[in-house]
Amino acid sequence: MSATLARRACSLVLALAGALACGGCPEENAGGCTLDNDCPLGFVCISGVCWQNPQDGEPIGPGEEPPAQDDGGPAGDEPGPADDGPAGDDEGGGGDEGQAQDDGAAAWIIEAGRSVGPVNVSRSLANFTTLAQVQAALGETGSLVPGATYTMSFLGDRLWVLGIDVNDTKTFDAADHVISAIAREGLNARTPNGLTLGSTFVDVRTSLGQPDNSELVLPSGQVEGGRLDAYFRLGLYVNYDAQDVVKAITVTRVYSLPTGSFDPAAGTLTYGGRTIYLGDGNSTGDAQAVHRGAVGEPDWPSSFEKEVDSGGSPVDVLFYVDSYRIQGLEFIGVDTVAGMFEKDKLVLVALYPFYYGRAANGLQVGSPKSSLDALYGAPTVRQDPAWDGVLYLYTTGTRKLGVLYTNDGQSPADTAVMLILNYQEG
Repeated sequence: MSATLARRACSLVLALAGALACGGCPEENAGGCTLDNDCPLGFVCISGVCWQNPQDGEPIGPGEEPPAQDDGGPAGDEPGPADDGPAGDDEGGGGDEGQAQDDGAAAWIIEAGRSVGPVNVSRSLANFTTLAQVQAALGETGSLVPGATYTMSFLGDRLWVLGIDVNDTKTFDAADHVISAIAREGLNARTPNGLTLGSTFVDVRTSLGQPDNSELVLPSGQVEGGRLDAYFRLGLYVNYDAQDVVKAITVTRVYSLPTGSFDPAAGTLTYGGRTIYLGDGNSTGDAQAVHRGAVGEPDWPSSFEKEVDSGGSPVDVLFYVDSYRIQGLEFIGVDTVAGMFEKDKLVLVALYPFYYGRAANGLQVGSPKSSLDALYGAPTVRQDPAWDGVLYLYTTGTRKLGVLYTNDGQSPADTAVMLILNYQEG
């Protein structure tokens, strides 16, 4: 079961950044990328995963509370009024108003949690923006970012939009939902408080306060390095260059904080004060409503069928996948068995950037292999084609913890880019 779960779950992975990019993955590419260009600014593609190094020690934040917002609250809030909905007829769609800016035109407004100029982001499963609506709003079809699958470039590469595949075509097409918009170098856009590309670190912190989380991106390959400030509860993310000057501003919907704790041995994830239990998919494991109540509405739900060996007799099992790309979470559970037996049992959770919670023993996404080896002993190495890399399996009590590392874990210093709780073999 693990290979299919891994492939389907990770085909939904999106890594967050000041470009919240790497919008989708090939079916056989578990981590979501093939080239560095598949990933957002400040990220590199390692073992099929868009990854950035966390800071040594505790991550910064959340610190002070971010400024109040009109529609604050976790993902899954009720959609706003119709005139605040997706980009379309009432918000720049289909006309000339949203076409490429002239140099002398007024600056577009970057509205946290909602939009960059005429381009709105999807705010819920019911209140969404499609690629077709963005194309109509901007008056151009756009072009795929080289090497990427779900990242579309507009306005001479000054604006990127990132999508999620809603019709299983494995391409970024008209019906797909847009989940983030990225203002890039050269775009004449600013927040209501005056933040713009070229603002400084001090400007951002003075305007927005302490971020929910802050990560330092180390220089690597084509990536120059810099800081990412993530304001999940505002729906705004700021990338800086190595001199702490703003180089990209990303807008998404408002999200709950992807923090808390997890316990690989107990098979639990604690999120928003609620403990979520993983089980065998048959008699144990929480209902889907439990994690949705804790985390909020997913960016996209999907399902897949697999034939599973049950005591020597194959049986068709329908699995659900709830993808929380921006928060770095994938929940996979058993829906029904043999088309008639309802189970609704959570089996597996995958953690990846930018989930920044940790276990009681200090384990987190970004921990070095040496730390996991010390905590759990020598792992079993599995070459699983579904993960497009070397998978390391640790025994934690009666459960397995799956880990993908940078550089395929060749060195004790290589770091975990994905943690798979309650990994299932067979």
